[in-house]
Amino acid sequence: MIFVTVGMSSYKFDRLLIAMDKIATEINEEVIMQTGCSDFVPENTTFYNYLSRKEMDRLYEKARVIISHGGVGSVIAGIIQKKPLLVVPRLKQYNEHYDNHQVEFVSKIKEEKKAIIIDNPKEILSYLLKKELWDLDLELEQDNTLIFNLKEYIKSLRN
Repeated sequence: MIFVTVGMSSYKFDRLLIAMDKIATEINEEVIMQTGCSDFVPENTTFYNYLSRKEMDRLYEKARVIISHGGVGSVIAGIIQKKPLLVVPRLKQYNEHYDNHQVEFVSKIKEEKKAIIIDNPKEILSYLLKKELWDLDLELEQDNTLIFNLKEYIKSLRN
């Protein structure tokens, strides 16, 4: 199962949802999407606007692949599950967020090889079909170096 989450933002992320609904017709795997505040109604996937934390955790655990927006909580949840994680940051130019902080955040995740960062959701299909392209480090450091580095990075953004 592929789980797609756009988080709890008050901004829509239809660019990702529409792409994944189309991709669902081209793969032989269940796709479940958490669609947030979107008005888009997927035709080819199971979807929920919002889910409880418990239900989100259950879907993260069940998923073979997680596809997420670039929100800190969603990305960290995916990393903790040690599952292949594709991240599509929301972009200001498409009115998906008020700025491009998700792009800045996911650049740190990319450096650590904890996720594949995708700018255009239409590229997701190629990653789902060609898993040998993935070069991810799914192990978590015992000393929580990644979490510490991310916390420091987030603090620097606030200053």
